[in-house]
Amino acid sequence: MSNKRFELPNQSRIKNVSISKPTYTEDYKQIVKETDGRIQESKHKDAIVLHKAKSFKALSNNNSVRLYIEDLVGNLYYSLKKRNINDTQISYTLINSYEQILAEELNKLNIKYYFDLSRDKTNDFLYYNNDLYKDIKDERGFSVGIELIKDLPLEYFIYNYQGYLPLDLLRIIIDDNTLDRVASAYNEERGTEKRIIK
Repeated sequence: MSNKRFELPNQSRIKNVSISKPTYTEDYKQIVKETDGRIQESKHKDAIVLHKAKSFKALSNNNSVRLYIEDLVGNLYYSLKKRNINDTQISYTLINSYEQILAEELNKLNIKYYFDLSRDKTNDFLYYNNDLYKDIKDERGFSVGIELIKDLPLEYFIYNYQGYLPLDLLRIIIDDNTLDRVASAYNEERGTEKRIIK
């Protein structure tokens, strides 16, 4: 990792936009099927996924959608894996680049959003998911990124970070253009020209 200091955003970024009313399970299964993805079936639904689905529905009814740090991290790892990039470490610079990519695509569709990437939310995410992720610090003790400490399959990120998303947002995340832009941002940050494998 670079020795350059990358600080977390000091405050949330807010955009005032509207979003079409999302539908969940059936539409989600169909869109994943259309893109050659696979859904991990389960006899019971994860409590967090259910909670977030209800939260997104409530926010959508108020014409706004909120994305937390875990939504960006989980779907960023998904995007990298879809392009056969299996790096376990992602910098906050790359996370911010991913946020910008999603913001640009949401704006194209006139979808309004709210990114909550505060320090408190990020610290809470790392604390409550310390069995999966850990904070990366440079030699001066500054936080520069997040590391995935378990070998998780693509399906894990689909099930845990996409099942509760509004359909319009899901389409953006899994779109080839978005995946290519994420891979390009990763390669540019690393200063390499790794071949993107579709």
